Amino acid sequence: MTEIFYGPWRLIVRQADPFPKFGFRVSGSDNANGIYEADSSPPWDLMVQGAEWTVELLFIPVNGNAWQTSEPVKRTMGIVDPQGLTVTLDSHWHHGMTLDCISQDPTINPPMRPNPYDFTILAGG
Repeated sequence: MTEIFYGPWRLIVRQADPFPKFGFRVSGSDNANGIYEADSSPPWDLMVQGAEWTVELLFIPVNGNAWQTSEPVKRTMGIVDPQGLTVTLDSHWHHGMTLDCISQDPTINPPMRPNPYDFTILAGG
């Protein structure tokens, strides 16, 4: 399943099982088009920007040799502290991959501020 994004986002592979192989493809961006394999190397932390671009989760079957689109994909969205607006894509397989897409646009993802309603009493105070 292809997901459409607008503007700058940060993509982080949070989890990827080793079998089958998982990855993702970025298309239409200004700076990061290509296929990224989520292997045993350090987790991907990729900045992607562009007016309109797409990302799709991929996998290579255990006995296969070519990337296939991972479907269905579970998509959740929310405000995650401290990152802000986050879209999470989960390959929704028994074994799978989870990709966090974090908005970097300050106009739709303002910086988090301290809670003005925090009435915590500090020790000794």
